[in-house]
Amino acid sequence: MKQFGVGTGNSQGTVDLVLLVLRVVAGLVFFMHGYQKLFDDDLSTTQTGFDGMGAPLPDITAVIVMFVELIGGLALILGVLTGIFAALHLIDMVSAFVIVHVENGFFVMKGGFELVFLLAGAATVLLLTGAGAFLVDAMLGLPGRAPLTPASRRA
Repeated sequence: MKQFGVGTGNSQGTVDLVLLVLRVVAGLVFFMHGYQKLFDDDLSTTQTGFDGMGAPLPDITAVIVMFVELIGGLALILGVLTGIFAALHLIDMVSAFVIVHVENGFFVMKGGFELVFLLAGAATVLLLTGAGAFLVDAMLGLPGRAPLTPASRRA
């Protein structure tokens, strides 16, 4: 069965396309949150916010999170060192879940964990599968293609 002219997920090209979409969408969300922390709020405001949320070492943590979200989001979009940045994003989201959001319930409108849960899932998928073929790392000859595709299982 085919939908929208794309295969049912049984081809490497489809897997690569799905991973590209996931990387770009999740990367954009991470990038925009890092951008907001650095440019809309500014570093000092972000550090104060982290302190108020109970983040450990808020002055340092705020800088690290801004870097991971801003630079790491761009890296996901481009497919640069995806495994490393996916792992960092996963740590970022698990930390946000535990420190800030879990006590507020599920829904994001009430400060809940809905968004961090979804982003942690996206980071986990990229960490476990790889980034696909459409990435800068592939142009540099670095690994990134999803290892658990139908073609690789037959080999």
